[in-house]
Amino acid sequence: MNHTHILSLLLPSPYDATARILSAELNAEGNALDAASSSADSLLSECDPRIATQLLSDWERVFGNSISASVDQRRAYVAGRVAETGGQSKTYFTDVARNMGYVITIDEFIPCNIMHDVMYPLCLEEFRFVWRINAHATATAAWVNDFEAAMLKDSPAHTKLIFTYQ
Repeated sequence: MNHTHILSLLLPSPYDATARILSAELNAEGNALDAASSSADSLLSECDPRIATQLLSDWERVFGNSISASVDQRRAYVAGRVAETGGQSKTYFTDVARNMGYVITIDEFIPCNIMHDVMYPLCLEEFRFVWRINAHATATAAWVNDFEAAMLKDSPAHTKLIFTYQ
């Protein structure tokens, strides 16, 4: 859209839009409005975090992302957070970890009692609230601190997480 032309049409009849100073002013204002309009149009694509560029840091701020990774990994993390429905299950945490570049398994500990098989590991009563997250990083994995922070942030309130890496 040519805002310079539109601005010249708004001038009262005695003004000459082709006059040197007025023409320069209309040009400057029109170019600024063209740039603002173009910028506003480009922001429409920023509402999708999978392709966001200018507003990616804002998306990350909203979702608490501090991952120091490539733009594609950051986009994938935010898109995953937007699409997630939440949960407290092992499957949910496995999916969150996969989105961050980790393949995990989760071990839960069951306190020892007389009914358990003798091959079952022994543990204290307090360990029933512990999840051991066994993580295997892929080539696109987020930093360990970012991964652990994401797991701890969403962990069930009654659990304590322990991390092992292989």
